[in-house]
Amino acid sequence: KIGKNTEKAFLNIAKKLTDKSSREKQLAKAIEVLSCCNPPSAPSGTKKTGLVVGKVQSGKTTSFTLVSALAADNHYKIVIHLLGTTKNLRDSNYKDVAKTLGWQDGTKSNWIVREVKAAGSGGIDLDAQSLKNLISGNPASMQTGNAEQVIYMPMLKQVKSIECLTDLMKQTRQINNVSVLIIDDEVDAHGMNVSKNPVYSAIE
Repeated sequence: KIGKNTEKAFLNIAKKLTDKSSREKQLAKAIEVLSCCNPPSAPSGTKKTGLVVGKVQSGKTTSFTLVSALAADNHYKIVIHLLGTTKNLRDSNYKDVAKTLGWQDGTKSNWIVREVKAAGSGGIDLDAQSLKNLISGNPASMQTGNAEQVIYMPMLKQVKSIECLTDLMKQTRQINNVSVLIIDDEVDAHGMNVSKNPVYSAIE
């Protein structure tokens, strides 16, 4: 379904993508991509990996941001973005995502942002109990009573950051009962055989 998160994102991309037809194509493609992902009703532990290919400057960031908004509208509880292999690239992509999803514009938002860093660089501003509360909508969570809240985790694509997030997930059994969308914006230099790559081993 198209809900409040997608509607807001669609309005925000109009600020940089003025052609209505182009915006509608972006939304249609995002719907197609999400339809290939696991539905929230999939059995616990079900995983699915897909590859979406786009040309340089074709609007890939806008596309996967719309996919994320759609996921939030369709009962995904956690969205994780691997936004780059360098801090500058991550920060630039994060800025675009934030503008599109709209949690910085002063209006009501369902997004709870928790950046993921390596343990030695600050780790994650979230412990296992807080994550459990947020997932379950427990009154102890930061947005009491908001059953539509979605946790957004932007991060660098590096082994130590991924391992930090993995450790948190392993401490939270409830993670097996919710849908999680992971988007990797840095797969252009990699093929399908990634078994020897330490970054992909950490993701797996």
